[in-house]
Amino acid sequence: MEVCVVAGIKIVAREAVVEAEVTLYLPEPLLRTLDEYARYLGGASDRVYVVGQVLTAFLAQEKTFQQWRDGQAGGTDERARKDVMTRNGAPVDAGSTPFLRECVEMIVARGAEFEGHPEYREGSPSIGRWRHVTRDGDDLLLVTRDVLDAFILGLGGNSGSVLGLWRSLGILRSSAENRLVYRVGPTLAYVALRRSALFKAGFQDPSSSPTTPVSDATATG
Repeated sequence: MEVCVVAGIKIVAREAVVEAEVTLYLPEPLLRTLDEYARYLGGASDRVYVVGQVLTAFLAQEKTFQQWRDGQAGGTDERARKDVMTRNGAPVDAGSTPFLRECVEMIVARGAEFEGHPEYREGSPSIGRWRHVTRDGDDLLLVTRDVLDAFILGLGGNSGSVLGLWRSLGILRSSAENRLVYRVGPTLAYVALRRSALFKAGFQDPSSSPTTPVSDATATG
């Protein structure tokens, strides 16, 4: 399966998902380019998939839009809990912890891209930290916000609503200044997932030293 990075946007070969139909008119040269790129990716990729992946990644990188979206999701955890979220047009019961299992599967599949994972290569691009323990003993897995936003959006979810719900259920931990973001040091912002909740959703840790967590004294949680 081919993985390409163009202008900072990672695009992988297409996976089977349920889609809604949309009609889009584009210039013929651009359509030909999309078709060529889809053939280059291989797998089940086509022009529709390429457009969807580019739009997903672009929207996930729009920080002001994400801030606005978080505000639309509600200013309190209780509102996030009651928010109506849909997956492929069908209502999702808040008690079923929407999208968590899918995100766990994604994290396991991309484990080698997390710092601290047994297969991570030092100096390689990272999408998070495999294990991080806070001063008060909270055992976390850290994922960069843009990666998780793009994944949830690709599943048809509202990232702000989903993460707000996860926080209200105790799955997600955040720092004081932002209810959905956990900060390590002055600049690094992650979504912090409690590993105890991930294990319940099917998370598997191949680490050979699970009792030796990676700690960071500069974390604020």
